[in-house]
Amino acid sequence: MDELKFEGEMLKAIMRRTTQPERASYWKGVERGLQRAHYGAAFGSDDYHRFWLSLAENGGVESHREYGRGYHDGLALAEADATIPSASIDLRDDQGATPFNRSVTVCF
Repeated sequence: MDELKFEGEMLKAIMRRTTQPERASYWKGVERGLQRAHYGAAFGSDDYHRFWLSLAENGGVESHREYGRGYHDGLALAEADATIPSASIDLRDDQGATPFNRSVTVCF
C-alpha cells in the first residue's frame, strides 16, 4: 500500500470512528492494523502484533474483541491492496501525446 492509499484508508477509518461512535473500538483497531501493515515492525513488536490479533477471539469484553476484529481487518485491507494486480498502459502516440495527457493504470 503506497503512502497516498494508506493516508486515504486512515482518514476513512478516522471518519467512521467519529460518525459511528458505537463502533469506535472497531475503527480504532482498523487504524492500528493499517499502521502495522504500513510501517511493519517499526509500529510495535511482534509480541504486540500477536496480542492485538488475539483480541478478536480472546478479548475479555466486547469492545476488546471489536478492537481485535478491526485490527485484523485493517491488516487484511492493506494486504488485499498489495495483491491487486495492476498494469500501466502507455497511451502515447508516435509523437508522445496521449488523449488524457497522462498514463492510465488499470486494476484487474
